[in-house]
Amino acid sequence: MAFLMLLHEKMRLQRKVSQLTYKQLRASSRKERVTKNIEKIQKRYAKLETNITNRAKFMQNQASMGLRNMFGLGANMVNLNPMGYSGMNDYANNAGIQQIIAQGFQQGAFSGSAFNSVEELQEFMSQGYHQETVQDDEGKTKQVWKDMNGNEVSDSDDISTKMAQCRQIQSMASNQYSMNQNLYQNAISNYQNNVSIWEEAAKEQLEMEQDAALAPLQEMETEWEMEEESMKVQLEDARARLDSIKQALSQGIKDSAPTFGLG
Repeated sequence: MAFLMLLHEKMRLQRKVSQLTYKQLRASSRKERVTKNIEKIQKRYAKLETNITNRAKFMQNQASMGLRNMFGLGANMVNLNPMGYSGMNDYANNAGIQQIIAQGFQQGAFSGSAFNSVEELQEFMSQGYHQETVQDDEGKTKQVWKDMNGNEVSDSDDISTKMAQCRQIQSMASNQYSMNQNLYQNAISNYQNNVSIWEEAAKEQLEMEQDAALAPLQEMETEWEMEEESMKVQLEDARARLDSIKQALSQGIKDSAPTFGLG
């Protein structure tokens, strides 16, 4: 009778082990699918966050270029020298200064000047006029104007007057350029601050959306993980009991076997 009960228990435990194994595999498979869905959502929102960062940088870069153009700052730093004579001097090289001087001529800021436009001013400066100290026939030293080829200019008074006007125009344009730089710095700083606020708010909103999308999946993942762990514990217990029953049956069979007087 005891043998039959053990045999029945063995069959029951074998069915239970099969059922628990199936449930464990099912829980593991479903948890894996949920985990993959969670990873997909996380990757999607990570990409969206990167897009926000890139968009903020793009907006700031575009604003920087736009504001620099608006304030006429150009790409080069201010380095004006009215005595420079390298063919095309700093007036011609600095687009921002050109713009300021051109606007000055248009608005009559340089009235009374010997120049009527920035082109005339550039043409004059491109001649490379410069002063040198020379000696006359009597051995006395004097300052004379020469062009870039070293030829002395006869109308030195006219050159001196025009060079003085160049310095005046340079000073006015340089001051305006400095003012524009300050205006640009204030404008771009305010804009960048606003973009940073927008970027932070956009990322916070994105994080809230991600949390809302992940919450039910993370709950499911936890449930299936707990289910998998529960099945694992029950399976270990059932297998241990099944091994014990098998050992008892084996011993029972051994004990009930006839010995024919040999034992």
